[in-house]
Amino acid sequence: MFKADHTLTFKVPTSNGEADMNFGGIKVYQTCMGMVDDLKSAFNMAKLFIGGTSDRPNVPIFGSHVPPYMEKANVEFLKEAKG
Repeated sequence: MFKADHTLTFKVPTSNGEADMNFGGIKVYQTCMGMVDDLKSAFNMAKLFIGGTSDRPNVPIFGSHVPPYMEKANVEFLKEAKG
């Protein structure tokens, strides 16, 4: 086998964008698998953030706490997306 070196150069239009890319690398998400799959992906992504949008901890789903479904969704996302 042989080893080859390659260099890619990206022009990032803003300093904030460059800082984000330098911190976390390039992020690529596919959203062209069809309308049904895109809607499923959007719903699954929403589950990562919807809980905890209230200032009242006793309100189900939207209360100021991390609901179990949201904790589970985040863990599953990290396992799938980041290995």
